This record gives sequence, C-alpha cells and structure tokens, in this order.
Amino acid sequence: MFSKLLLAISAVVLVFASTTGFAADDKKPLRLPFAYVFSGPAADYGTRTWNQVAVPGMKFINERGGIRGRKLEFYKVDTRHPETAPWITDFRRLAANKDIPIIFPVGTTKSTLAIFDLTGELKMPTFSPASSGRWPLPSFGDWMFRMMPQIDTSSPPLLKKAKAAFGLKRVALVHTDDDDMSVGNYRALRKIIPAVGLDIGIEQTFKNEDKNLSAQVAAIKAADVDAIVVSLQAWSAGTLALQLRERGVNVPIIGDPGLIPPEYWELSKGKGNNTYMYAYWSPHDQRPVVQDWIKLWRETTGKNDKFPDSFITAYFDGLLVVAHVLNNAKDLSRESVRQAFLNIKELETISGFITWNKAGDVERPTSPVLVHWKDGAVVPWTQ
Repeated sequence: MFSKLLLAISAVVLVFASTTGFAADDKKPLRLPFAYVFSGPAADYGTRTWNQVAVPGMKFINERGGIRGRKLEFYKVDTRHPETAPWITDFRRLAANKDIPIIFPVGTTKSTLAIFDLTGELKMPTFSPASSGRWPLPSFGDWMFRMMPQIDTSSPPLLKKAKAAFGLKRVALVHTDDDDMSVGNYRALRKIIPAVGLDIGIEQTFKNEDKNLSAQVAAIKAADVDAIVVSLQAWSAGTLALQLRERGVNVPIIGDPGLIPPEYWELSKGKGNNTYMYAYWSPHDQRPVVQDWIKLWRETTGKNDKFPDSFITAYFDGLLVVAHVLNNAKDLSRESVRQAFLNIKELETISGFITWNKAGDVERPTSPVLVHWKDGAVVPWTQ
C-alpha cells in the first residue's frame, strides 16, 4: 500500500461505495481538465507531465477506487504558457461548467497569477502544485492553493550553506524580466542575499527567448564574483550555464527547483556540475510513499537507473492530494472542495507532512532539501 495518503483515499472510496450501494463501474467517470502547458517553449514539460503523471496517475487512482467510486478521467486543456489571454478565456469556460469541482495543475506562476482574480470571482478551487514564484499579491484569496517550498524559507539555508562551503563573499544575481516566477523570486533574493551576509556584486537580466547571452556572461566574468545566484526557468538557466562555462566562469551556480528538470542539464550540454538548489523532495528518503513513487515512475518510464525530477514529483504528489481532497470533501460542490483543502492537517505526502490553515501556500514543518547536479544526476548535497 502507498502510504497513509493512499490508505486514506482507498478507505474513503470503500466507505462511500458501501454506503451508497454502487461500485465504481456503476457511475459515469469523473472527467476533469488537466490544465497545463502543451504548446510553446515549455511544451516538453507538458508532454512529460501528461505521460508520467496524468496517464499513470489515472490508472493508479482508479485501481484504488477512483474518486468517490467513480473512475477518474483527465483531458488536456492547454494553458499556452507564456501567453495568458487564451488561458484566461479557457478558465472562464471551464468554470462555467458546474460539473468541474477543481482546476489542476495549472503550471507556472505566470499562468497561476493570470487567473487568480477569476478564482474568487467564479469561486473555483484552483490547485497549482508546482508554482514556485514568490506570491506578489497581498493574499491568495479563498480559492487558490499551492504546494512548492517557497524562496523566503528555502533560499536562506541554501545560501548560508553555500557561503560556508565555498567561502562566498560577492555574488552575481541573474533573472529573466518576462517571467513572473523569475521576477518574484529575484525581488526576494535582493533582500535575502544581503541578509545572509553576501554582497551583490552585479545584476544581469535577459528574456526567456534570448539565446545569445554573451554580453551578460562577459559582464559577470568581469565582475569576478564568487558565485552566481539565479532566478530562472530550466531552459534559460541551462543556456546561461553553458555559455558561462564556455567562457571559463566555473564558480558555483545557485538556484531553486527551476534548475532541477533534466532540461537544465541537457541545455548546459553536460556543463551543469557545480549547481546547487533547494528541492521539493529527496529520492533518498526511505519512507514508503517516496520509494513506491520511484518504483511507479521507473515502471512507467523504463528508466530503472534514474529518479523523477522535482516537477514531475510535485505534480504526481499534487494528484494524490487532489484525490484525497475530492474523496474527503462533503460532496463535489466547489465550497466543499475548498473546505477539504483547509481540513488537511499534517498529511503525509511524497514531499513530507503538509498543512493548510488558509488558502495559499502549504505549511511545512521541515527544513528544505538541498541538492546539486553531479554528472547528469541531481543528488543530495551532503558536504
């Protein structure tokens, strides 16, 4: 069995079916949109998430009773990142369908922010488990939920460890100015870096689609910094890492979970060593919920010597939370689903124990997991 989370899902389904007198096959499937990016520069993320999370996740949950005795069926809805206008229109369309109790998984912080006002206006529970950008608004309202470790609590321990390990004094700070996650975390880092006793020697910025970063790399090299702190998506960070290493800039690169997907290593052309991040989870955590997820992912992908990355793991973990919420809600009304999120207290998940006392970011009692790239693999940073 797959941990307390899946025990809870299975138990609720069995009780629900026995008290209502039907089996899963006696009810029509529960069809939900899988709202994620399936086009544009991040389309590979969408393909990977659909194949490694949505498809095996449906089978996994349905084998354990589904959702309230009904089979779960996902269908694709493209959030079209980095565009927002079409996604806003689609969100309105989805919210108009009263048979849809939740919108999941949304994806990037940019896509999440784009529909934030509508979640309250249309009273639609929205769960964006892998949105990792610092929230720029005064609150999350009542209907938005997120699950990633956040920069204000996770980056300081990472930077403090890097400072001690490498004797850091001056760092470069790099971000893209057309990405909400990057901009939000950059603004946080401008305060966090001095707070941990480091100087920002130079700042550089560029746009997500930029491929030639020679000017930024030259400026960083001339600044003679001890490390480079980045707030970037994987594809931008990989491009930067390659060009830095080609110009002989070999100081540590320090970032967040955006540097963990394999696209970072691929775009760096194998030059991503000496890169350090905080992560969503540790594959070396021996809890059954973690090891069973690794086993399932390896069976799905055939990559028996690899581990799933943080984003794929966050989406699968999020899917388990969605199943828990829908099976434990009083009913499938949107208010009941919202309340079921708020009823989660110290629930065991792949990423640890989580609690929601209010809408927005989950609360976690544990310190962040620190990792680094080593020869094509993300491994625990134990130094």
